[in-house]
Amino acid sequence: MKKLFFLVLICLTGGQTFSQGINIPGLQHPESVAYDGEFYYVSNIGLEPNPTAEDGDGFITKISADGLIVDRLFLPRRGKLNAPKGMSVIGKILFVTDINKVYGFTLNKKRKKVFEIEIPESNFLNDLEPLNQHEILVSAPDVDAIFKIDILQKTYTKLNIEGSVNGPNGLDYDEGDNTLYVVGVGTNNQANGKIGKVKLDSTSMRYEILSDYQGHLDGLFIYQNTLVFTDWIQFGERAGALKRLNLGTNEVTEIVGKIEGPADIYYNYETGQLWMPVMMGNRVFRMDY
Repeated sequence: MKKLFFLVLICLTGGQTFSQGINIPGLQHPESVAYDGEFYYVSNIGLEPNPTAEDGDGFITKISADGLIVDRLFLPRRGKLNAPKGMSVIGKILFVTDINKVYGFTLNKKRKKVFEIEIPESNFLNDLEPLNQHEILVSAPDVDAIFKIDILQKTYTKLNIEGSVNGPNGLDYDEGDNTLYVVGVGTNNQANGKIGKVKLDSTSMRYEILSDYQGHLDGLFIYQNTLVFTDWIQFGERAGALKRLNLGTNEVTEIVGKIEGPADIYYNYETGQLWMPVMMGNRVFRMDY
């Protein structure tokens, strides 16, 4: 029987408190969360928080909806992962970025690798965002690019976007408006990552800046008329924050502060739960939002 890790109840400190939350410990530099309708999956970069190291110690953890670790080393069953980061579930396949590749694994008992594509232009593929059942967008902050992958044809193309994104990281797609929201982690280790959007159906795709706010931005999701996002603020310190941008007023407010490395975030619209990997704290934080 696999060991279940108990949860630690905590009260949020810093910024505006929405609810009490729970910490899910026992991870190794977690970066992203995905959900298949029953279980949550967390990518772990490994022992060292090096997102480009080919060290073979990355893994994916399976967690119950209650926040209990069901299988800490769920993936890969065979072979290795180096520094898995962004993830997304399409059908019954979990897609994950790993340095310059994107893999797809079945989520059944076989846990078989059924998809693989290399994007040699980048060594830092990050977030994944599905457009539909056969196309996925993937951010590449090291080359200021966003690629579109056709998972049926196993091909990819680079989106021709006008305007500087400054290290595109977190992605969230609004299907109804055919708009991709993007936040940047910054360039040259500077906190100059921006918040913007791209209309994907326009003749000329342009990155439209939505706010003067800049930082080391990581994950995001759309919630009503706001964008909720994470900002490391300063690498290597307990300085990160979960924030939101009001799309009507352009006002940015803090939700939770003093976080040690807030990474990609997943929001479950059905349960109203926000799952946030705290990379430098080796935990995932879950709260009602």
